[in-house]
Amino acid sequence: ITIRGAGISMRKFLKTGAWACAVVLFLLLVPVVALHFSCVQNVLAGRVARRLSNEFGTRVELEGIRLKMPRRVEIQGLYLEDQKQDTLWYSQAVTVRIDMLKLLSRTVAIESLRLKGVVVNLNRSVPEGRFNFEFLAGAASDDKRREAAVADPPSTEANPWKIAIRSMELAGIDVAYRDEVEGENARLRVGTLSIAVNDMDLEAMRFDMASFGLRDARVRVFRSKRSQPREKEPADAVAITAMAEKLDLVSVDLQYIDAAAGESAGVRLGELAARGISYASGERDIRLGSFLLDDSAVRYRRATDAPVDERGIDFSNLD
Repeated sequence: ITIRGAGISMRKFLKTGAWACAVVLFLLLVPVVALHFSCVQNVLAGRVARRLSNEFGTRVELEGIRLKMPRRVEIQGLYLEDQKQDTLWYSQAVTVRIDMLKLLSRTVAIESLRLKGVVVNLNRSVPEGRFNFEFLAGAASDDKRREAAVADPPSTEANPWKIAIRSMELAGIDVAYRDEVEGENARLRVGTLSIAVNDMDLEAMRFDMASFGLRDARVRVFRSKRSQPREKEPADAVAITAMAEKLDLVSVDLQYIDAAAGESAGVRLGELAARGISYASGERDIRLGSFLLDDSAVRYRRATDAPVDERGIDFSNLD
């Protein structure tokens, strides 16, 4: 009788333990499964947008967050205003694929990063003399001070985090820069940019790329004030080393006007293909294995009547 009773109690114990494990597993899986539903992702996007808006003190909108666990995250329709209610950042879509396991070894391994439909407006006006994005750094500093007040985190200098990006794709990029203090205007438009990385070391500033491709890009730079003499490069300046097995530029237009000096210049690249490229800034050394240039032109003009446009840039003399 004693043995039979012990057997019944053991079965009840095992059943109870199995049910407890099932409930715990269910509670762990429910949030993960729920994050795959659009309605849950939209709620999450709304909460993230409100949190960022409160942190920055500006308008932040987020159309949606799409999660494909455990590796893919897509941020849709991110809009951020500066403190003057002007557009600072808008992105139609930002997609990131990340290796979660590498986080255990303090490495942010981004397998792919894709940006689509990005608009950025950077400016510095008079008399404030501050860039319109500086409030973001201030908000981050406030967060760090609050965290330090709660607890002093252990130092990670001996084992810092590492960042590695394997591929990057940009499409439909439009960046505007206006600096009233220095008298500089610039505009960058990129149709497509694709980069495949073999290896990168941000500490040593060393980048080894399998390929670099740029298509349908326009760069416009306009200066309305004379450039100030540059100081000599400090002895401890960071040296950059970059290598690329393939470099392909198609339909790239670079144009520059210095209205104060009466100078204008332009470079139009119909097609540029290079193989085996290496660059070392410390040694001021550039090497090319092979080089092909087609349907391209270079223009330079120095004249007192160089075109000036108060609204931006006019390159009518660089056709």
